[in-house]
Amino acid sequence: MNIIKKAFSILIITALFISISSCRKDEIYTGKDEILNFTMYSSSELVNIDTLTFDTVFTTVGTVTRHFRINNTSNKIVSLNVDIKNLAGLNTFRINIDGVSGRNFKDVLIPAKDYIYAFVEATLGENNVSNPLIIEDIIEYSYNSIVQKSYLQAWGQDAYFHFDTIYRNVNVVWQIDKPHVIVGGSRFPGLGVDSFSTLTIPPTCKVYITQGAGLFVDGELYIGQAGSQDSVVFQTSRIETLQNGIDFIDNPGLWQGITIFAGAKAEIYNTTINNSIWGIKGRHESSDLTSLVDFSGAPNIILDKVIIKNSALNSVLFINSKVRATNCLFYSAGNHNLAIALGGDLEFDNCTFYSAGVSGSDAKESLILSNYLETAKGAGVSNLEKANFTNCILYGSNEEHLIFSNSDLVEFNYSFTNCLIKTKLEDEGGFSDCIFNENPKFENSSNEDFYLKESSPCINAGIDNGLSEDLYFSPRNNFDIGAIAY
Repeated sequence: MNIIKKAFSILIITALFISISSCRKDEIYTGKDEILNFTMYSSSELVNIDTLTFDTVFTTVGTVTRHFRINNTSNKIVSLNVDIKNLAGLNTFRINIDGVSGRNFKDVLIPAKDYIYAFVEATLGENNVSNPLIIEDIIEYSYNSIVQKSYLQAWGQDAYFHFDTIYRNVNVVWQIDKPHVIVGGSRFPGLGVDSFSTLTIPPTCKVYITQGAGLFVDGELYIGQAGSQDSVVFQTSRIETLQNGIDFIDNPGLWQGITIFAGAKAEIYNTTINNSIWGIKGRHESSDLTSLVDFSGAPNIILDKVIIKNSALNSVLFINSKVRATNCLFYSAGNHNLAIALGGDLEFDNCTFYSAGVSGSDAKESLILSNYLETAKGAGVSNLEKANFTNCILYGSNEEHLIFSNSDLVEFNYSFTNCLIKTKLEDEGGFSDCIFNENPKFENSSNEDFYLKESSPCINAGIDNGLSEDLYFSPRNNFDIGAIAY
């Protein structure tokens, strides 16, 4: 046999060996052992699961898509039939396996030592039940008379839905037996209150807003109640935990915020506003410039014991507005915590402004104070009648936490009395008995704990401004600086 024939024989034998090996590898598993397991990523780590859980989901509002892996641990292909067993008689879950959607799947193949993905969404039908409920379905994987199971679980709650809604010439008081969900639509981006209407949101009410929606007020808005220790909470409707371990609740900019238009009135007590683009806005910067410079149309806003956090832009933005704020805490914003533009008449007592950025954004100055505004429609000026800060903290990770941006054409009146401020502008005037560039010594600002340590320079360093209690209704026995008394 010459060398060519020998080589050809070796090639044939090798090919035959590969073919035989391939056939063995491609054999269908016929054993009786349980060879499947189920995994998902949690905080970038692959973990074993038997249940895919959706946290609290509102009825009629679909969830995000979650996924898990179906793993074949054997050395052979496994052929599955996959069936979702509907335990509650509801078509709650939608599943996609290996690119195919349905609830029953035949002859699903998973290669040896390999896996496929299952993608799942959940929508709960209306149930007219005020209390949370749990929906659970079973996924059965059958092969060779073997049945393995994994589970789908969703916690759900019914709610009042405000879809694409404008209140016109009505006085509305929301019920508190179920949460309220504001949903934007093609006609209107959320919920509007016209100039002849009043909306009252009582204490204990929980308000959830879908992405891109907001609350817009031309009339009167009353949130919470003065003196009530029962709070109101505004936050995103996405309250699940993602598979990477990140909670939606920590993400900024998931809904528009609350806008109080010219001539409107708002009183907000003991309320937390989370995840918005801006927390509260007095007037809209894209409005006609002539109307913006007219102080007679200033929105009248009272804030007491208000917490605003995780805002993509400003915690609060006031354009030529009238504002009275006491015992408020503003932090974690992508822009300035407080932006005052085109003047106005504003007073802040025992408020804390803390700026260290949010969700990876760079920190900005806590406060920008201005008596003019420049927009795409032009520039205008208006008197800053007053911007008085008493017993307030302006602090954060930047070197500077105060910006003056003023025009000499109109008045620019401000004062800082017994405040702690991180700034290099102390020689600009307007400061009385303030503490400059000292650490307020919060307990743990990175963990949202703004209580004062025993060594804080803010303790007993304020002035008596008539406030008898702090953000959390604790008595102010001393005249401390900041929203939270020591």
